[in-house]
Amino acid sequence: VAANPGLPLFRAMLAGALCEIDRAHDAREVFDPLVEHGFEQLAFDVAWLTAMMHCAEVAAHLEHRRAADMLAELLAPWRGRFVSTGIAWAGSVARPLGLVLGAAGRLDEADEALAQAASAHQRIDAPIELARTRVDWARVLVMRGRRGDHDRAREQVGLALSTAETLGLATIKRRAQAFLGELTPA
Repeated sequence: VAANPGLPLFRAMLAGALCEIDRAHDAREVFDPLVEHGFEQLAFDVAWLTAMMHCAEVAAHLEHRRAADMLAELLAPWRGRFVSTGIAWAGSVARPLGLVLGAAGRLDEADEALAQAASAHQRIDAPIELARTRVDWARVLVMRGRRGDHDRAREQVGLALSTAETLGLATIKRRAQAFLGELTPA
């Protein structure tokens, strides 16, 4: 980030990496300058959606409501698309949209977006992104807490865990197991 100040995508990626290793305070320090400027410093180029995806994941992890509100508006027009730079691919835009809608407290909309992402990932046979989406979706369902949501969450996490074990997806497996441990009978 310091060596490439003109590439704010690196700032979003670093904040995401800090979230991955449970350094939320450090992630917020790295992320807040992006939020302060409304994400305008992120060039609207081939990597823009990738940057927005990283920002959405960070905003959701940090439960950063202001960032989540902004990112939901930025991502909404791209909901039916996939995150791709032509070199790297990262799944349906509906997934990071669902994350920020959840962080913004718009839980019904988050449920719809994550259902859309899961459907897209299943349709194109993208099991890793589907497993990741299922864990995210389960969290939203538990946050919403309607009748049947806990059971649906358990089912989604169970499916994600099965995929993670089959494919050797250590991070998704760890998250799914931790989340299952948090779930209490509805």
